[in-house]
Amino acid sequence: MAQTRALTGLGLVYEGTLRSHMRRQDGSRRDSLYYSVLADEWPGVRDRLRARVAARTTA
Repeated sequence: MAQTRALTGLGLVYEGTLRSHMRRQDGSRRDSLYYSVLADEWPGVRDRLRARVAARTTA
């Protein structure tokens, strides 16, 4: 999944899935995936995010 690669590529850590967590308007249920960043990890995540944004704005 592209979103998973993007999040983990920035340094976020997959914490788990809440299965059948929310009800959609059509009545079906959906899962929610949770990712985390600890305070001491944030500077690295921020730098990778800034670099990614800069690369897209100059292209």
